[in-house]
Amino acid sequence: MNWGREKPIKLKVRYRRSSQVQNAARLSLGIITYRVFVALACFTLACGYLGRQHWVLDLFSHFRMYNLLALILLAISGVWLKQYRTVVLLGACSLLVLCTLIPYYRDAPAACDQVSSLRVISINVLSENTEYQKVIDFVNEANPDILFLLEYSAAWDQGLIDLPNQFIYHKKEIREDNFGIAVYSKIPIDSLTTLSFSRYDVPSYMLSLNFKNTPLTIVGTHAIPPLHSYLFRLRTTQFVKIGHMLKQRPGEHIVIGDFNCSGFSPNFHDFLADGHLRDSRLGFGIQPSWFARTPLLRIDLDHALVSPGLEVSRRATGPRVGSDHLPVILDVCLGRQ
Repeated sequence: MNWGREKPIKLKVRYRRSSQVQNAARLSLGIITYRVFVALACFTLACGYLGRQHWVLDLFSHFRMYNLLALILLAISGVWLKQYRTVVLLGACSLLVLCTLIPYYRDAPAACDQVSSLRVISINVLSENTEYQKVIDFVNEANPDILFLLEYSAAWDQGLIDLPNQFIYHKKEIREDNFGIAVYSKIPIDSLTTLSFSRYDVPSYMLSLNFKNTPLTIVGTHAIPPLHSYLFRLRTTQFVKIGHMLKQRPGEHIVIGDFNCSGFSPNFHDFLADGHLRDSRLGFGIQPSWFARTPLLRIDLDHALVSPGLEVSRRATGPRVGSDHLPVILDVCLGRQ
């Protein structure tokens, strides 16, 4: 009788020990998996800061916001897993990223009345996009003083055939390789120069005009996508040459367009320094503009930069117009002297 009662007790003890071993194994595997994800998150974050060194590393800078989200989620998971040292590391990395984001949400926008402000809009229309009426409706509603259209093709020239009637000046360079460009202006333009920075002869426009008795230079540009090392160098050269060119121009400056570069890239910050420019998004948020069709996966490729003497009263992205890019809207006025 006693033997029959003791046997199930021993089996129960063995079962409990086996269950404890299995749970410990699962926990150990979970911690290993967790640490792998932590290493990947920290690695990709670090790569983004090394974007000057290689084009692949520069691509990681485009996902800084997603890096931050991953770090926060991993920190929360680390508390649950009692990985407190790792949580401290993740917290430090998160603070590093957050510190770079504060200026985009802290600085107060300038106060400019409509009479004294200038509105410049840039739209990468996407050459294969056929929703011409959406662009026309947006332009009519936004009422820009100066409008740049990128990826301007023969089809777009035909689709927007009535658009020049709203403007006193326009110039276009039609291309079928996604690098056509057009500019429209409702205010007088003193001169327009077509710029090219490589053997691919990709055009940018440099406008010179008088804005409230101050010389103003506006560059509309579409940078080459840095999809391998040679194109990466060409994009960097384009940034450097525009920056050096602007430093030799009198008055104030604006650079607007599709930079094919994240605002978190060290190459972007080099461009700001070379041209004595600042990011117009400061005080207005990150405003990612690509990929327009998927809001949760957008990154910031389209930018507007201004010189120190200009105040930004509005910086925004426009609605979807059928392109993979959102329009960029910039309102500026002269700062107080």
